[in-house]
Amino acid sequence: MPQQAGGTAARRYTSAVQLRPYQQECIDRCLEAFRLGIMRQAVSLPVGSGKTVIFSHLIRSLPPLSPTATQTLVLAHREELLYQAARQIQAANPDLMVEIEQGGRQANLVAD
Repeated sequence: MPQQAGGTAARRYTSAVQLRPYQQECIDRCLEAFRLGIMRQAVSLPVGSGKTVIFSHLIRSLPPLSPTATQTLVLAHREELLYQAARQIQAANPDLMVEIEQGGRQANLVAD
């Protein structure tokens, strides 16, 4: 596995989803910025360009910041976006436990 910031190895995976070239380029640039120590990043793309697909694949490519920082939190302002993100993350990462926490619904504390 390739070495990442802090000497940790990034998790590699395969996905049934075929990324578009600009989506893969976005992931590659985010990972390069991360390797350079840039921890706060923003991605701006047009509606329908696959931002959810991109971050769903990026989740597995980033190494944990510490041995205990292994979970990912996705925030959304609309219920439909929560479910869309959960479905896409699960499709791109079938071995992860994906949960939604919203209102009275609580996610499992060990969810990825």
